[in-house]
Amino acid sequence: MIYFISDTHFGHANIIKYTDRPFQSVEEMDETLIYNWNSIVKKGDTVYHLGDFCLGSLDTFLKYIKRLNGNINILRNADHHDKRWINYFDLGGDDDYLNYEFEITKTKDDLNLLDPIYDLKSKNNHIVLCHFPIYYWNKKHYLSYHLYGHIHRTDFNIPNSPLSMNVSVENINYTPISIERVIEIMDSRIKKFDLKPINEE
Repeated sequence: MIYFISDTHFGHANIIKYTDRPFQSVEEMDETLIYNWNSIVKKGDTVYHLGDFCLGSLDTFLKYIKRLNGNINILRNADHHDKRWINYFDLGGDDDYLNYEFEITKTKDDLNLLDPIYDLKSKNNHIVLCHFPIYYWNKKHYLSYHLYGHIHRTDFNIPNSPLSMNVSVENINYTPISIERVIEIMDSRIKKFDLKPINEE
């Protein structure tokens, strides 16, 4: 099983007031997120986390990652939160807690100006993952999907992009969302808006 989630912000007390999360303390938030995660994600499942995992040091990161089920893939992103610990792994530290060898490809970015963009491909689906929303993503005209985070509002949508989805925790009931559910939602939007692939070649 594959799941997606973004912007957990473990250990980040101020995120509660910044985004109006329904928790009285950072401890309540953390424990709820961990409980929700482990209630559906099993040890053999795969989770793609789209960034802003936690706020704190490497020790803080390890404290949370050790309690979560699944093979966890955290997208490297440009936000400052994850940089406090992620450089440890980039510099060759022990990465037993992370799986960076995705079954996906990183979009080339020679100028290094953009956040990393990843393509998750299967026989029937093409999903573009990025921490930030993208207006026009790879294979969009062929009805590929785009999952993103960063924006905590629940009323935000990329204009004219029904096959995009915000998977920040506020938008998915503070629980990882399965790829089956993503496909179900996208299929319903394809039917609702009568979307058809457009050959741009």
